[in-house]
Amino acid sequence: MAAPVLVDPETGKPDELWREKYAKQRVCTPVDHPVKKGEPIHEEKVRFVCIADTHEKLESILGRIPDGDVLVHCGDFTNFGDREEIERFNESLELNSLASRIYEGNCPTATRS
Repeated sequence: MAAPVLVDPETGKPDELWREKYAKQRVCTPVDHPVKKGEPIHEEKVRFVCIADTHEKLESILGRIPDGDVLVHCGDFTNFGDREEIERFNESLELNSLASRIYEGNCPTATRS
């Protein structure tokens, strides 16, 4: 027999749950020295450039994305997952000089055709 699933008693109070538990347990550390556009890349290192949730605004930030070896895009890159939005995203990425790219989207409508 499977073990019972224990539900947090605060589940019905998401705002309170956030204030009391998650917000206090979250760790956010400021970056000591952010990479600036044009900063040289070292041959013996791999520079990952991470961006997230651009929601169809990628083209407007391309000029601020630092040079790197790999671009990692997490989160939504479209608003609705429409084919046209995905094509515009791909076209915008062609304007970026990073050779390797990784996309991990989370838009629930991205499976639409």
